[in-house]
Amino acid sequence: MAIGNTFNQTTFGYGHSKKVWREIERVYPAGGVIDSTDLEAWAGKVIPAGTPVKWDGSTKKVTIPTAEELSTAASTALASSTYTSAAEGAKLAFEAIVNGCLQDDVVIPAAADQATDFVATATVVYRGAIYEWSRSANEVKAIKAACPNIVIVN
Repeated sequence: MAIGNTFNQTTFGYGHSKKVWREIERVYPAGGVIDSTDLEAWAGKVIPAGTPVKWDGSTKKVTIPTAEELSTAASTALASSTYTSAAEGAKLAFEAIVNGCLQDDVVIPAAADQATDFVATATVVYRGAIYEWSRSANEVKAIKAACPNIVIVN
């Protein structure tokens, strides 16, 4: 016997059941709404926990940098000689697109299954410890450079 609302229930399976976060210490208050342009790219997929994102406190929007943007930031930081150090260059390049990571997976239904007013919300971690295996090489670079309070652990 079910208790409560059971209308329009769906289930969705994805990936693994391993922990992404070793420890979560601080999150941005009230989270945010994922930018609608990002939702189109993720339709029918899951945005994994630990994905580097940019949280804007004034608009409460969460923007997800693409793999291309992360790669460009990584190469820009390495190629630039205008910074006093490679670390400073990486920090500035990545801070423009990353300031935290998603706390949990975010399931985005296929476009055909989304209501016209569909929004996805997310909690963004800015201090904690995340497992390195759960992120790509460019994501790890972005986290190390732009999120000094998120520790990468093995």
